[in-house]
Amino acid sequence: MKEIDHKSFFNLLKKKPTEKLSPIYFFLGSEKFLKEEAVSEIKKVLEISPQNTLRTNSKDCVSILAEASIPNIFSEPKVIILDFAEKFSGSELAALIEYSKTPPPQNILVIKLEKLPFPLQEVKNAFVVNFGNAGKADLTDYVREKAAREGLTISQDAIRILIEMSNKNMLLVNKEIEKLSAYQYGSEKVVEVEDILNLLGFEKELNPYELSNAIIAKDGKKAIKIIEEMIKRGVLLLPILYTITRCFEKILKFKIYLESGHPTGVSPGQQYYLLTAEKNFSVKALKNILAKCLEAEAALKSSDTNGKILLKQIIYSALRKK
Repeated sequence: MKEIDHKSFFNLLKKKPTEKLSPIYFFLGSEKFLKEEAVSEIKKVLEISPQNTLRTNSKDCVSILAEASIPNIFSEPKVIILDFAEKFSGSELAALIEYSKTPPPQNILVIKLEKLPFPLQEVKNAFVVNFGNAGKADLTDYVREKAAREGLTISQDAIRILIEMSNKNMLLVNKEIEKLSAYQYGSEKVVEVEDILNLLGFEKELNPYELSNAIIAKDGKKAIKIIEEMIKRGVLLLPILYTITRCFEKILKFKIYLESGHPTGVSPGQQYYLLTAEKNFSVKALKNILAKCLEAEAALKSSDTNGKILLKQIIYSALRKK
């Protein structure tokens, strides 16, 4: 079975393929947002209407595949998306194998999985597309291309800041680009770092790295004061949390590399501050702080949480004097 990475697949779709697409695709990997983008692009390229998009989980995939396999030369092309295929039963897998023997050429079947729970040898006419976690290079390319589609030109420094402040979360990056498009509507100026900071609620007088500097210095009072000021000026809670998380991740990685004797990969200026910071925390303590940050992210996404208190609790427990 042929296999390609998601970049090659998107490049194929960009060409509005004259060569026929495969009738069956396995979308593998954990990057859910990119999978959805790929499905949207397939529908756009093949001009598939909403009523010809069939989406199902394993509960009714047998009947959906049976319906989709009925040949009809007059029918419009369809996209069939099967979610949660890891949970397929034997009868559902048998239905997929049967469908793959003679799939209608006008239809595209997309099976979304994190990893393969079954061997693929019996599934015919299929292609595997790998969607791993997006790396920094992937995100940089995505931001530049997405911005171009929105009619924006964005500087390299602005891309870097946007990715960092979104904690490399592709879904959040996408939302920020869409907001940026509205914010910059009608303007032909290049999007710079200042525009990104304004978008996220920062002002010129508020340095987005002040919070990181306070954490590295283990100055809890200053860090909480900065958080309060950021919230007062309209900075979103998730970007604040991601700034906190990213800072503790950097200290942890530096400490682990330092203790193992491996090159730390940071600039001399950063190393000066991190050498002081890593002495303030044990590896266990840093892992515990990051676990709390992960819990806080889930809590902040719910509507019944006092985010301001939650952020201050993380800072207080991590930076309090002992």
